[in-house]
Amino acid sequence: MKKLISSLTAICLVSSCAYLTHSEENAYSAPEPTLRIASAADSDLATVTRGYMIYQTQCGQCHEYKIADDMSKAKWHQMNWNAGLEKADEKDLLAYLVGVQRIRE
Repeated sequence: MKKLISSLTAICLVSSCAYLTHSEENAYSAPEPTLRIASAADSDLATVTRGYMIYQTQCGQCHEYKIADDMSKAKWHQMNWNAGLEKADEKDLLAYLVGVQRIRE
């Protein structure tokens, strides 16, 4: 039940956020999830979508919504730990971030 409430809260928060339009996105912004990102992450669209929602609701609490191209998985793991994310959320978030990094290569 706690996960359901957390998921619904995340969905509500994400849906109320203002998103960048495609023309406003730059090389470091957080693009909305796509099949291309999911494929690049060797994942599925549902997983990267959950990762994107976590990114939008958690990561902006500490810094801008930018995804660095040169961030290691160890550094992402450290930030996940600082944010207090559960392992499942960390996995989904990392899938999204890795997918975004790979499509930029």
